[in-house]
Amino acid sequence: MTNEITLAELNQLEKATIISFKNQVVGLKMMEMGVTPNCEIELAHLAPLGGPLAIRLESGSLISLRKATAATIIVKKLAK
Repeated sequence: MTNEITLAELNQLEKATIISFKNQVVGLKMMEMGVTPNCEIELAHLAPLGGPLAIRLESGSLISLRKATAATIIVKKLAK
């Protein structure tokens, strides 16, 4: 069993590693912001009712994403 899921499926405060992007355009935009494959992230905040989410990068940067965008980013959960 693999633990690869989309970023939108993470729970708040869970950590993961970026694996790939389903959408090339979104992938390019994410990479321009420092969200690259093998980058470790943490789901720092999850807004209620399907609102945006915020991820914290290894560098400490906080990035806000729409849930639909997060659903195009494949991640692998890190062990707790």
